[in-house]
Amino acid sequence: MVSYSLYCTSHRCFFSAILPTMSNQLTTEPAALYSGDTINWLISLSDYPASGGWTLKYNAVSASGRFALVSTASGDDHLISANSAATAAYPAAVYSLIKYVEHTDGTRITLAESEITIKPNLADKTAAFDNRSHAKKMLDTLTAFIEGRANPDQLRVTINGVSIDKMTAKELFETRALYEEKYRQEQQKSNKILVRFV
Repeated sequence: MVSYSLYCTSHRCFFSAILPTMSNQLTTEPAALYSGDTINWLISLSDYPASGGWTLKYNAVSASGRFALVSTASGDDHLISANSAATAAYPAAVYSLIKYVEHTDGTRITLAESEITIKPNLADKTAAFDNRSHAKKMLDTLTAFIEGRANPDQLRVTINGVSIDKMTAKELFETRALYEEKYRQEQQKSNKILVRFV
């Protein structure tokens, strides 16, 4: 929302717009973020205030790696932060994300389980880079093979230990449908708000 201030001299008056500023601090976990970007979340948990001895923690796990985040107290709220050097070490992947709190008395309570996508850091790429997800690569490969235009690299692809040129037509179409659904789910997630911090 834009507000205005009025300033008057002895001869005339002026309106000036006061534009809202955009904070780079989120109040909820994003669905995705870029490797190499700074993390800055301020989470409010009325039942588990930081001032009451609670600490908010996250554990993210994928086939590519793992990372953990631990909050620091900001009054009653929980500040989650990580600098660029730390997040640059997060491999690009879709992670299972566990959100939980721990109390100084040793109590632990799991609050939620979700997913977070770490996207590759394109800012540091100096050469050609295939940014497609695994699901998209497999979908493109299967489609190309079914349509008779697979390249030599695609012809060497195996899925669950079976070369695609050894699959039956039924297996090819069923496998393609599986990757179509995986890719559709990825697209739905990517349509959520993605914040890039600078």
